[in-house]
Amino acid sequence: MHARVTVLAPAETVIARINPAVGVVEAVDSHTSVLVTGADALETIAIYLSMLMMDFRVDGPRTHRPHPHPRPSRHRSPRRVGRRWLGLPFCK
Repeated sequence: MHARVTVLAPAETVIARINPAVGVVEAVDSHTSVLVTGADALETIAIYLSMLMMDFRVDGPRTHRPHPHPRPSRHRSPRRVGRRWLGLPFCK
């Protein structure tokens, strides 16, 4: 799972706060940067972002769902429901 995050801080400041293994930081302007990061779980990405201690906005992927554990119906596979919850395209 990957995430693209706009950080409201200069790229140099963000780079000083994170381990290079966490992701790639790109400068947008003198006050804003973009962090492209990834992990096996959304919770790990959340931990990375909390360690920044800076204001940020998650630009992608779209992961919001009203309930964290959707209940699949009898007619939908759990994998399909999981991909929908994560905002990923369906595979056949």
